[in-house]
Amino acid sequence: MELSHALQPDPRLQQLQQRCAELRQLLRQLTQQWLLLHTEEYTRRQRLYEQHFHALEQELEWLAWQTAQLRRRLELLLVKLQRGEPLTAKAMRLIEQTVEHEFARLRPRSERTAPVEPAEEELARLYRLLVKRLHPDSTGEETEEYRRYWLLVQQAYRERNVEQLRRLVRVLCEEPVGESPVCELDPLQYWQRELARLEAQVRVEQQRLRRTLAQEPFSLPLDDPEWVRQHRAELERRIAQQRAQMQWYAELLRRLSCAVAPEDLTP
Repeated sequence: MELSHALQPDPRLQQLQQRCAELRQLLRQLTQQWLLLHTEEYTRRQRLYEQHFHALEQELEWLAWQTAQLRRRLELLLVKLQRGEPLTAKAMRLIEQTVEHEFARLRPRSERTAPVEPAEEELARLYRLLVKRLHPDSTGEETEEYRRYWLLVQQAYRERNVEQLRRLVRVLCEEPVGESPVCELDPLQYWQRELARLEAQVRVEQQRLRRTLAQEPFSLPLDDPEWVRQHRAELERRIAQQRAQMQWYAELLRRLSCAVAPEDLTP
């Protein structure tokens, strides 16, 4: 009787294992939702946004760029005038060259972060798992999952994006839930720690999903015709405002340029 009782599974252990299995499933669902947002839904929303606003935003960007250059020319010209320096054709050419040089340096500037080198072993391990799970050479056919995820796998591997590969593995590769691994902890302690780890991972993915949905283009009501109309009107208003400002700077520069010393105008 005592031996039979000792061989019965601990109900606490069973509950922990069941809860861990539920959390793994939830984690896969959250990760899959995040991946779909950043692939299919992002592409759809980006296409919609460009369809509605791309031309207007390009025009606004060009006007802002031109206005900034005119403003800078005016600043340099006023500095010379305030110093009492003669306004000559040579000085105007120097101002022009200075502005062109400054803006040539600024144009390609972008935020750059040093890439973090992933562990080669983990990168290769994750990639092998996904190849085995998806590639037709392993599965015997070109599955729907292969068509949906294979390009993502290749992109993540080329970019050495270990975190993205981890998410794909989490979605696509089932983790077997069975006996506790051999370790220093007893089974109950192991599954308690595993539960805490999975709960923390779920919180992280939920927060990540909330942040994603709060960012553009996901936060924009692109399917609402009234919002689209209002946003177009706002962009058109800003374009008109920017064009007026650019014309004001251009006219002021034209008037000040009339004061260029006549004798210096000859080549």
